[in-house]
Amino acid sequence: MEVQKSDFDPQLFGSVRADRPAGGASGNTEFSGGVTKRFATGTEVELEGGNIANRTGDFRDDYLQSNPAGGAINVRQPLLRGWGMEANLAAIRVSELLNEQASATVTADLLETLRSAETAYYAAAVAALVEKNQHTSLARAQQLMADVKVRRAAGAASQIDELEAEVALSAAQERLVEARKSAGDRIGELWLVLGAPLAEKLPEVSFTDLSDKALPGETPDGAKSFARAMQTAPTAILLINEVQRREIELLRAKNQVLPRLDAEVSAATADHPTKGGSDWEGVALLRFNIPWGLRAGKAQLASAQAGLDKSVTAQEEATQRLKQRIFELCRGIEAGRATLGAATRTAQVNRLKWDEQLRRHKDGLVPVRDLRESGEELSAAEVREQQARLSLFAGWSALSQLDGSIIGRHGLVL
Repeated sequence: MEVQKSDFDPQLFGSVRADRPAGGASGNTEFSGGVTKRFATGTEVELEGGNIANRTGDFRDDYLQSNPAGGAINVRQPLLRGWGMEANLAAIRVSELLNEQASATVTADLLETLRSAETAYYAAAVAALVEKNQHTSLARAQQLMADVKVRRAAGAASQIDELEAEVALSAAQERLVEARKSAGDRIGELWLVLGAPLAEKLPEVSFTDLSDKALPGETPDGAKSFARAMQTAPTAILLINEVQRREIELLRAKNQVLPRLDAEVSAATADHPTKGGSDWEGVALLRFNIPWGLRAGKAQLASAQAGLDKSVTAQEEATQRLKQRIFELCRGIEAGRATLGAATRTAQVNRLKWDEQLRRHKDGLVPVRDLRESGEELSAAEVREQQARLSLFAGWSALSQLDGSIIGRHGLVL
């Protein structure tokens, strides 16, 4: 951006001219200097002092004849091509949009990092909790095995009962091995997201459970989430930014297809000792330049218009996809809350069922097979409850990323 702004910075200039006539006669040395400034309207102003040359037209022409020391002011104003602040500030505005685009891209990367990090963290926390529940399940199976052996020794249980207990114990051990591996994998994924050093054997980590406080208390409003996303989310900012940049390119192309018509005014004062005073001299010009057929300008204009049309279509399609994704996530959160409620109730019922089955088994009223099946149902219900909890949080995290609310949820300020 600073490069484009520098086009409007004042520029100093100067010259020294020495003449040496033929025959060794003493010549003249002339000095001149000044400053030139370009304005946002396209106006160019030049102030000059010293030995000012007479001008025959464009104040950029070579010197022809110098007057004694004096001053001059030269002004050029484009009337068609190059006219107006929009055309002359277009390059700066494009630079501003590119800076906004870079900032939005960084914000988008930050949002993705936050979503990935918190999802990976709670995925590891849920996997660790499932592993803990499988330890409990294994303890139940071991308790059942010990009880059956005691009853078998007393003649109150059969070999079939003992085999059923062994099946329950083996199944619990198998589930624990799988849960332990899954927990290690999730920790490895978390370490990868956080950029922590990876090792074949990762250290033990204590996690905060995925409690109800970390979950949405109610189903979010899709329309409000979409409106918030269109105002603050980097995805929407990038879409709008691209269209605005294309609009500026079209504006520049329209300006470039215009003929060149410039008004120029020069005025100078010079000292004339023989006349006793200073005289003002001035010249006014109107210059024009019209390329034959304007083929290059028309081609650029057509290209800029096509680029704008394409970006507008892309923005509309991406906006619809963003809206559809937000509404989909809101429906998913609503379904996830219902699923979690049902899964939680199922796990509670299966715990009660297991306790009742165990009590009746000790009284000899329930066979070992029924107790084993009850324990497996309880273990599966506990896993489904945690998976439903994680799925709900993942949807909530994805929605927070899209509408940008994840930043405030973590107490960050950009």
